Amino acid sequence: MKKRTRLLLLVAAIAGFIPTAQAQAQAAPPAGVDANIVATTNSIKTLEASDDGGMLYLRLTTQTPLKAMPASFTVANPPRIAFDFPDVGNGLGRGTQSIERGDLRSVNIVQVGDRTRLVLNLSRLMPYETRVEGNT
Repeated sequence: MKKRTRLLLLVAAIAGFIPTAQAQAQAAPPAGVDANIVATTNSIKTLEASDDGGMLYLRLTTQTPLKAMPASFTVANPPRIAFDFPDVGNGLGRGTQSIERGDLRSVNIVQVGDRTRLVLNLSRLMPYETRVEGNT
């Protein structure tokens, strides 16, 4: 009886009904890679801040032009502005960038799945305007 059970399990594994160690290794992401990050068709390449005449400009450049204006929302406490970029990855190689210009303290860039969220950490909530020009 034991021999027959082993034989059936072996046949089931060969037929693909029971995942083998090789199949499990292929399904797992490589060491050090976040399983929540998915390949995207576009990515954020640069992030620059400048100020001119009391206005603060944050320029974000992507690999290819965006398909649509990113959705955004504000949080009052702590003061933040967040932008969601669907099908865009974080190509900056970092998740935080210190800015320290005007009321903008820093920026967090977080990729989850095929979406990247850009969060502006502010000293106070302020009005903002967004526009897309090509891949900027």
